[in-house]
Amino acid sequence: MSPRNESVLSCSQSTERSLLCHVMEWFWQTSLLIVRYVFHALYVITEWYDSNVSSSESNLFIPSTSRKFSKPSTVSPRRVCIIGAGVSGLIQLKTLLTDFSNIPFEVMCFEKGDHIGGLWKFDANKKDEQFSEFIHMDRASGLKMLSHDWENISPMYSSLHTNTSRDLMSFSDFPMNENLPDFPSVEQVYQYLRDYTQKFNLERYIQFKTEVIKLTQQSSHKNTVSSWVVTTRNVESGEITEREFDAVIIGNGRNSKPRIPSFFQDLSSTYNFGKLLHSKYYQDDYEIFKDKTVLIIGSGSSGSDIASRIALVTDKTFISVQKGAALLPKFHDGKPIDHNQIRRRYFQFLPKTLQTFLANYFINSKLPSSKQFYPFNHNTTRNHTVGLSSELIIEIGFGRVKVLPPVTSFSEMDISFENGKKLVPDYIVLCTGYELDFPFLDKEVLNMDKHCSMTTMLYEHMFHADQPNLIFLGLPFTVHPFLVCELQARYAAMVLSGLCSIPSRNEIIQANQNKISQLEKAGIDPIKFFHREFHLEYCDKIAKLGGFYANPFKFDHSRYFMDLMFGPLYGYHYRMEGIGKLELDEIERVMKMYQQRNKSA
Repeated sequence: MSPRNESVLSCSQSTERSLLCHVMEWFWQTSLLIVRYVFHALYVITEWYDSNVSSSESNLFIPSTSRKFSKPSTVSPRRVCIIGAGVSGLIQLKTLLTDFSNIPFEVMCFEKGDHIGGLWKFDANKKDEQFSEFIHMDRASGLKMLSHDWENISPMYSSLHTNTSRDLMSFSDFPMNENLPDFPSVEQVYQYLRDYTQKFNLERYIQFKTEVIKLTQQSSHKNTVSSWVVTTRNVESGEITEREFDAVIIGNGRNSKPRIPSFFQDLSSTYNFGKLLHSKYYQDDYEIFKDKTVLIIGSGSSGSDIASRIALVTDKTFISVQKGAALLPKFHDGKPIDHNQIRRRYFQFLPKTLQTFLANYFINSKLPSSKQFYPFNHNTTRNHTVGLSSELIIEIGFGRVKVLPPVTSFSEMDISFENGKKLVPDYIVLCTGYELDFPFLDKEVLNMDKHCSMTTMLYEHMFHADQPNLIFLGLPFTVHPFLVCELQARYAAMVLSGLCSIPSRNEIIQANQNKISQLEKAGIDPIKFFHREFHLEYCDKIAKLGGFYANPFKFDHSRYFMDLMFGPLYGYHYRMEGIGKLELDEIERVMKMYQQRNKSA
């Protein structure tokens, strides 16, 4: 071939390649444009759905008569009191001081104890003394102690590990160390809270050994929010002090006062079987239970874990469970159970009936061990108790723990169960949860039920219907309380900053009554389940209300679409929008870190 022909051919090939490149570039740009429009359309649809359709189902509504605080100013900063320096108190303190540092808040936190962390501060020696004293009491004295002497006692015990995995338990901007186990111990969680407190320099805003003994609402003009007088007592000196605040945030927790079912409170000391013990007082003094007959009442996290511990020293361990209870291992397919598919965001975009079907299928088919309690076959996943204990599954398998149905009656010598069986226990351990307890508030403020398990006076379990500057943190039952408390703290800060509004009193009360009606219609006891929420659903709801929800279909979040929709629910998902959002490079770093941890699990 002549040089001229070669040159012509080369030029022709170059032209073809150039044309092909232009076509491919056009195709790529067009594809991106189509994807962008599709994402935008889905974003608009989901936003419209949340504002119009979903509002009637989830109580996420645009109020017709909203209430909004005025914005604080440097001349008149908003004075905020936080009660309790546990998990919720610490995260609220950090949120106001760090995320909202450009908004003038004067914050003071009162803590009755001498340490941060609340119940996560475990004193083994003190707990051993309390346990030993309690376990040797007669029934009458024990019931009295259960009812009255519960303050300042942590429900933790030495062998306890969390039932929430490390990465999903972490605060959104402060991941736990990857060297910690998947389910950290109580000591490791407490150290994490200590590190968190030190990083954000929170301790200087906390007054330790200061007990809040009374909240008094100041008189106010009509249609205005009144202030609060907070009366405190120095635990050591007894000195009484009064201070006035514009808002009070209550974060003293819901795991303090043991709930003793009336069934057991009515027991007479003349009955000759069993000593009563609430799980709050339990400690790993196994020798006391050695070769004894022990009955555990309740199959939630505490009941499942304690039953597996006691089974180490006696093969006469029994656990009484309610219908619909499920028992799950802590790991599934080599990963923590809370990383499973039904805990991911795409799940809530499915129809409710399909959600229920898949949840039941996951528990019944993928985790057949759960059937060693009652089959998980009811028509809603809200009405159930879940125990999380790989050890208990093993103990049941070996026959060292026997499963019994609910208690039906007592005689002078034994206990009867639904299946007709009778038992004469040496010890009865009540794993029956806790009552709501706010001794510094007048009872009529919350209008609680007689069991102190439910109040309908709060918007989203947080804002008081009459006085929205009285705020509660950590009330709803969810899987991952750390993340819930953090999201609630951010939402509370948004409202106190005057950046978000809440509905009118009538709308709040009506929404709560509607929820009670829905629960009753589904055959669910509202007293037990009113404050129980689906974790992901509730987190997304609070994030939407507070303006920090990252819609997966928003084009700005398209690079995180797979992680937001199909990945585990990490805290940083809620740091992509709103006040306190992370920088892009920090989001990328945290996302890659968690993805790497998840792959290596």
